[in-house]
Amino acid sequence: MKQVPTKTNAFFKGGCGCLLAFVAFAVLALLFGGNAHADLGGIIVLFLIGGGLGLFVRWIYKKGFNAGNEHEFDADNEP
Repeated sequence: MKQVPTKTNAFFKGGCGCLLAFVAFAVLALLFGGNAHADLGGIIVLFLIGGGLGLFVRWIYKKGFNAGNEHEFDADNEP
């Protein structure tokens, strides 16, 4: 059975995902003749926002995971 990711893991994946999304949009902007700029403060803020989103998604996943396991155990106990 799949386990719920840890808070640290969810925060790190969310932060990296947000940074990768920024890089993808920046590359698209450059390809279409625009420009992109990121400084250290912006990168840190993007990582924190992504980490917060990762924790939020983990919270939703954990609620569903726990509800699914409760339902599974209830079904096993029925005659």
